[in-house]
Amino acid sequence: MMTPSKQKIQEIRQEMQAALSAIATKHGLEGFNLGTIRYDADGFRVPVEGKFLGGESQEMKTLRLNARVLGFKEDICGAEIEYSNRKFKVMGMRRSNMILAEGDKSYTAKVESVKLTLRMQNSPLLAA
Repeated sequence: MMTPSKQKIQEIRQEMQAALSAIATKHGLEGFNLGTIRYDADGFRVPVEGKFLGGESQEMKTLRLNARVLGFKEDICGAEIEYSNRKFKVMGMRRSNMILAEGDKSYTAKVESVKLTLRMQNSPLLAA
């Protein structure tokens, strides 16, 4: 039986992402997103989301629907922002977190924290 290590799980994830990227290219898809891998001594599981060209993820739809209520302009969806001294692309929203992407990695940040950062930058992405 294989004993899982964080490093081994990360290696498997990278290989899965590469394989899914090849599948996306072959079938003309925009791409796949792998969720958080959960693992134990018996195995692992990971949610996978595929996206058609021009389609929107459920998280992006949620952000687009709630942007005004949260104090953002709809332009926040897919926008490039600076957060924690790094550049991110806004990928959507899950619960009270924004999903931010940097390269092929995604991170979450509290909506209020992103809003405060953008306010300090006098960002045009905030609603009046």
